[in-house]
Amino acid sequence: SNYTGNGATPRAITGIGFTPKIVGIFKRAVADMVTVWKTDTMSTTDSFQWVELTYNNDGTGIRSLDTDGFTVGDHAQVNANTVEYGYWALSADADALQTGSYAGTGADDYNIATNFQPDIVLVQATPQTGLNTRHGYIWIASQGGDSSAVLESNVAAAGNAIQGAGASGFQVGTVINAVG
Repeated sequence: SNYTGNGATPRAITGIGFTPKIVGIFKRAVADMVTVWKTDTMSTTDSFQWVELTYNNDGTGIRSLDTDGFTVGDHAQVNANTVEYGYWALSADADALQTGSYAGTGADDYNIATNFQPDIVLVQATPQTGLNTRHGYIWIASQGGDSSAVLESNVAAAGNAIQGAGASGFQVGTVINAVG
């Protein structure tokens, strides 16, 4: 679906018919396809940008996931005046989509529990002190093994990030299991 930005904050986008677990927003202009996203487990002020991978924690991105949609702030990537935006929103039962977080331990081969065997795993680290960007990683079962794609076009695929999935979770390596 889509909407036209108005620069007002907060701005509710309603009418999607469910409470989303995750929302992604992108400018419809091909030259600026950065996706800003938020899950239901992130705090009110937090959202991330794929590609640039900027952590936004000032509430100007996606502010909340609501009963019939979501609310945005006035950040140019989600609500600039007269700009056309597209969005996707996902909601599912606990056996199909799960969001969450974990505290990094620094250990290799660290297991993260889920309610099912994932076909796709997406991990985005929050920035550590002094950092404002972190790479996001995606692992797809059909690619198999210890090979994650990095959600940034100029960064090569990485091993030892998302290492694979099992019957009730997935495993991460030291690349994305930093202490912090």
